[in-house]
Amino acid sequence: MSRPRAILIDLDDTLIDDQPAVSAAFAACGRHAAAQLDVDAARFVERARQLGWEAWDTVWLPPVRDWLGIAFWDGLSEGFTGAHPHLNRFRDWLPDYRRKTWGVVLEEFGCSDPRLADDLGELFTTERHAAPVGALPGAARLLKEAGEREEPVVVITNGAADGQRRKLRAAGLDGLVSDIVISTEIGVGKPSPAAFLTALSRVGSRPQDAVMVGDSFDRDVLGSTALGMRTLWITGEAAPPELDASVTLVESVDRAGYLLHR
Repeated sequence: MSRPRAILIDLDDTLIDDQPAVSAAFAACGRHAAAQLDVDAARFVERARQLGWEAWDTVWLPPVRDWLGIAFWDGLSEGFTGAHPHLNRFRDWLPDYRRKTWGVVLEEFGCSDPRLADDLGELFTTERHAAPVGALPGAARLLKEAGEREEPVVVITNGAADGQRRKLRAAGLDGLVSDIVISTEIGVGKPSPAAFLTALSRVGSRPQDAVMVGDSFDRDVLGSTALGMRTLWITGEAAPPELDASVTLVESVDRAGYLLHR
């Protein structure tokens, strides 16, 4: 692969793995509920995940949620500080969403204590934020080698701005990138061309001079190839027959770093 003048790279499941932190937060809530109510912790967690998703599917939310790529566990834990004004209604709704989620879960287990619902909401946030976030193997090396070659790297990610910045920092990668572009800050998410063009503009690059690295076909691959960018798609899947010739499949970010810098 010829040397890029800039690298755009996804965050979740490309540079970092945040799911252990999410699981740890749910597990802590399950243990707390078990201690307070004498219920099965695993069953409580299972229902919390299901009912949290169902409450996340309220009538007006899907266009905002899907366009900006916001997961329901972010709705349970993040403050969405610095969010685009388009998200004002969404941010105002979050406290009700959290109370409803934990309240409905408790009611299913025969409890209607709003104080316990509030306690679970606070515990989920605290535990998720306290849990370590690991950089995936090869992620730091890719970013360091790009820096040594003076290739600017912009993280382009969908999700809660405060949460995405916290995770990048917790993984020890924040000092290795030139910038981070987050859907909820700019008001548009991947795969919109506007998100990619915003990221490229931060480092003065053009689509044809940059490479995108990411794991999502729908958001990372389709979004970048629509602008004519070369793309490294991190996947364990076989290449679909209609795959653009500018896309190279790799099994990990470690392999992506090898191809970028060898």
